[in-house]
Amino acid sequence: MNDKGRFEDDRNRITLWRGGSNKEDVYLLESDVNELAQAKGANVAGLHVVFSVYGIDFDDIEVFYLAGGFGRHLNVEASKRVGLVPSIDSAKIVQAGNTAIEGATIALLSRSKRQELEDLVKKAEHCRLETHPNFFDFFVEGCQFKPVEAIPCAR
Repeated sequence: MNDKGRFEDDRNRITLWRGGSNKEDVYLLESDVNELAQAKGANVAGLHVVFSVYGIDFDDIEVFYLAGGFGRHLNVEASKRVGLVPSIDSAKIVQAGNTAIEGATIALLSRSKRQELEDLVKKAEHCRLETHPNFFDFFVEGCQFKPVEAIPCAR
């Protein structure tokens, strides 16, 4: 597969698992890769828009959290190679697991922590990704299967 997600050598699918007798094989289709590319492109575009709006670079990240079951089980180095995770120092990446359940538990068990969360939510700013002048360019670039490098920002 090339960095644009296209299969090479005239293949239309890759066998991931042979089911054996009475079980179906599992394949990866180019359409599956295309769907992943679009999801990845949206994620990359979101990162670049937010970093651009707030004038920060990837190097400014102290901790990059990968939450949920998906983030918990990613191979970080492989994810960086294909651009699913930005090219930052792996020591800054924390695979946090199911943070939604953990946060809800904390909020239910501690009034002071719940108040901290309510105060924090009031400070959150909405950043409209699709109205950024470079959103589409960021998206297209993010759809490619290559490392995501920082775009220099104007400070």
